[in-house]
Amino acid sequence: MEGIPQIGLGLFSLHGAALEAALKAALESGYTLFDTAYKYGNEKEIGAILPPSSTVCTKILGLQYTGRKWLLHFDRQSIRKSVSQAARKLQRSPIDIVLLHHIFRGYPDAFAELLEVQREGLVKRIGVSSYGIKQLETIRRKCGVYPDVCMLEIHPYHSSPEVTAFCAQNGIHVMARSPFAHGQILPELGRERIFQELVASTGKSVPQLVLRWCIQHGWTPIPRSADERHIRENIAVFDFELSAGEMQAIDALNRDQSYGVFIKK
Repeated sequence: MEGIPQIGLGLFSLHGAALEAALKAALESGYTLFDTAYKYGNEKEIGAILPPSSTVCTKILGLQYTGRKWLLHFDRQSIRKSVSQAARKLQRSPIDIVLLHHIFRGYPDAFAELLEVQREGLVKRIGVSSYGIKQLETIRRKCGVYPDVCMLEIHPYHSSPEVTAFCAQNGIHVMARSPFAHGQILPELGRERIFQELVASTGKSVPQLVLRWCIQHGWTPIPRSADERHIRENIAVFDFELSAGEMQAIDALNRDQSYGVFIKK
């Protein structure tokens, strides 16, 4: 989708000096997209560091503490208050991307209100995280439109081909979270024949190959890292291409194995 960078940095659980170092390395390396959430508790820290030119994606919950009380995102006031709170912490308005973080009771009404906030110019793009085809269709029936963005757990062992194909057919941009499954799959991927061959032929690492695979599918991967070397390595993926056959070989590794939130198709 035009205006959404091809790769971003995930900032889950990063705070203080570790967050500052990660953002510094990312900015120096050319990252312009950064992913956070109310749940991560670091929006204010991020807002104090990132330049206005950067693109920020944040996520709001079905139940979120805003000020003195917990608010359910079932009405205009709570959605508006959550977006306003995020804008204040992130020091930017409009916010580039706001997603509903997970499926929760009343999400169609919540999305309808988020759509109103977008139409008023308080958010540029809106979407959902960890939603499947059923939920995306429910939103369309309720609101008349699909979300701009759908964030999904995507890696070679969980590529969600049905959901990503649906998104492509309906103009929904896919952001790929956990592209390394929190690092759990990297040793096994390194033993896969296709990755062994690609590492030998390209000189790239397994993580770089996974990210390039995502990018060539048109998805925006959001690898999370606090390691400055890995942050720099992860963005060095624009000087090579995978062939159609190599892409298909990686696609064939899918076994619908989730290492996080299970997506209902």
